[in-house]
Amino acid sequence: MADKTTPKNILFIGSPGCGKSTLIEKIVQRMNRPCNGFFTNDKTDED
Repeated sequence: MADKTTPKNILFIGSPGCGKSTLIEKIVQRMNRPCNGFFTNDKTDED
C-alpha cells in the first residue's frame, strides 16, 4: 500500500530577491486549512 502522508515541512532556498517570501505568502493565502510557521527577511545592501 502506498504511503499517503502529506509533507509537514517545506524549505525554500534561493538567491536574495528571487521571490521565496512572495511564493510562501501566495501559497498560504490559497490554503484552505490552518498553517503556521515563519519566514525571515534578510537584510540586503539596499537596506
